[in-house]
Amino acid sequence: MTGDTNNESLLEARLSGNSSALVSTLLFSVAAKIKTATSNIALPCLPHYVLIMADVTNELILEHLKAIQAKLADMSADIADIKADGRAHRSLTTGLVQSEDLHGGQIASMQARLERIERRLDLSEQ
Repeated sequence: MTGDTNNESLLEARLSGNSSALVSTLLFSVAAKIKTATSNIALPCLPHYVLIMADVTNELILEHLKAIQAKLADMSADIADIKADGRAHRSLTTGLVQSEDLHGGQIASMQARLERIERRLDLSEQ
């Protein structure tokens, strides 16, 4: 396939919504690119996409899926740890804000008492 013909075929497959036609077109596209790249290499008379897919076995796919599943499990545990840390930080921050509010109230109360004492003793600056 030439570049223009290949692009037209891909566009037609996408627009038709036929996924098997799209996959087939993509496979032929990849095969054509491999054929162009390996034109000096002697290969058997099989379609190139068959040669590409021959090394991919169910066991290999299963092995990769298991590795992906293990990584996802690790990431899930890490995310749970991060969430727990976030909850701990949130509760610590809440405690600090409450403590600051309490101290602010105590300081305001002491300041009011001091002003009252100064007024009674006529020590206030006017």
